[in-house]
Amino acid sequence: ESVHAYRRAVAEAEAEGGSEGAHLLEPLAHVAAVLESNLDDVHEWLSVKQRLFELQVRHCDVVTAASTAYSVAILLQERGEDEAAAEYFAAAVAALDEGGKEATSEGDGPQLLLAALKSLAQLLEAQGRYTEAERTMERVVDISVRTCGCEDEATALEMHGLANIKKGQGKYAEAEVLFVASLKVLERAGHGMKYAAVLNNFAGLLEELKRYEEAEQMHRQALGVYERNLGPEHPFVGTALNNLAVLLRDQGRLEEAKQYHTRALAVRRQTLPREHPDVAMSLNNLAMLLVDTGNIQEAEEMARQCLEIAQMVYGEEQLEYINFLGNYGLVLKAAGQWAEAQPYVQGAHDRLKQKGLSSSHVWMVKFKAALDRQ
Repeated sequence: ESVHAYRRAVAEAEAEGGSEGAHLLEPLAHVAAVLESNLDDVHEWLSVKQRLFELQVRHCDVVTAASTAYSVAILLQERGEDEAAAEYFAAAVAALDEGGKEATSEGDGPQLLLAALKSLAQLLEAQGRYTEAERTMERVVDISVRTCGCEDEATALEMHGLANIKKGQGKYAEAEVLFVASLKVLERAGHGMKYAAVLNNFAGLLEELKRYEEAEQMHRQALGVYERNLGPEHPFVGTALNNLAVLLRDQGRLEEAKQYHTRALAVRRQTLPREHPDVAMSLNNLAMLLVDTGNIQEAEEMARQCLEIAQMVYGEEQLEYINFLGNYGLVLKAAGQWAEAQPYVQGAHDRLKQKGLSSSHVWMVKFKAALDRQ
């Protein structure tokens, strides 16, 4: 009954004062609040909030308007509507920017801006919009440095996030500077879980640069931190095992790598849903190792399982899925089926190039090498 009453109040306000005035703010806010308490009709709630946001931009302070856009983005993200959520996070940022220095440096504005930018960067990265994600995350780091300082743990974590985005684009030198800065701050705070996460990701970068000894030391250190804090059966332990196994394979230590990959897959299958990206990753990595050891039939089956999961959890436009697709082609190539393999390998190479990966990126290098050898 209350929502119907508020709807009538909105209609009466429109009849008396038009559809664009500040007099609509209060009744629309009431309708939105009632709808949000019982989201039977999300579309109506979104429509009301969109209209409320547009009116707040005209008639209220920008922080109020940005808060409305941010709340919509959060709900959309929770519902898995990431593209729409990104638009509302961007709208919140734009509203605060429009308000100038006062809106972005006083009251709730700075924290709201930082939260919206971080969420936007994460969604842009997940959507494969890496250049935009990098630019957005660079702004997050800049704000954190100015507000918290270079030696603050929060700043270190933002640097870590930016380092991962740069690493994903093959910008290794820039990523290393950020990893080192982040690790230095977190090491002083103690060898906890955040420290282990940076160790893992930094080790991955060092591996791509073929600095294997440094990378192995970091991977083993991270694995030790996770096992001491979480026990042997935990998804984080599975990640550390997987990363160490990848490193050992790259050094040609295949039997050691197989042991760690097998254990990583077992931990992930035990602790994660079947259709999880980490399960897909372990299947992919074990498949590529089995190619190295000549177990092609088993490798092909694992690569096929990996693709099935990856298509469900990533979608066909994500870098990870494209890489797995190309890897499936490499397995077919190893089986002597180049006619069947070539479209997978060539397609992966071309699509990764279109996504903006540099020619020096490890994925681009491996697919180009496979194509050149034909």
